[in-house]
Amino acid sequence: MPRLPQVRPPAGEDPQALRLDTARPDPSGRLSIRYLLRTLGWSAGDRVDHTAIGEIVVITRSPTGRATIGCRGELVIPAATRTLAGLGNGPFLLVAVPAQNILVVHSEASVTGLLTDYYAHLEAVDDG
Repeated sequence: MPRLPQVRPPAGEDPQALRLDTARPDPSGRLSIRYLLRTLGWSAGDRVDHTAIGEIVVITRSPTGRATIGCRGELVIPAATRTLAGLGNGPFLLVAVPAQNILVVHSEASVTGLLTDYYAHLEAVDDG
């Protein structure tokens, strides 16, 4: 049986090629993210899969995906996936990676953690 491609975060991508947006899910977990869906060329009715990797969720378009993009450009992240990745109830930072045709979802906590680490690095460089 052939191996399925492994889902990975977008390490090494050109930062200028990434597209960012923020969203807060409604109570059922739906995100309205039309801009990023258009950027990726994804449309209503396309099927997607969600993969939790640490504190992020990587969403890929797949003909056998378990979820479907809604007719108004909304995307659902299942509660189990949100819990597994520690996403909570939002807000989320969403990163479209057109070169890999993926969407990466980050929690507010993971983004603020990255920023505080970066700020500490800048302070250390400034002190040195």
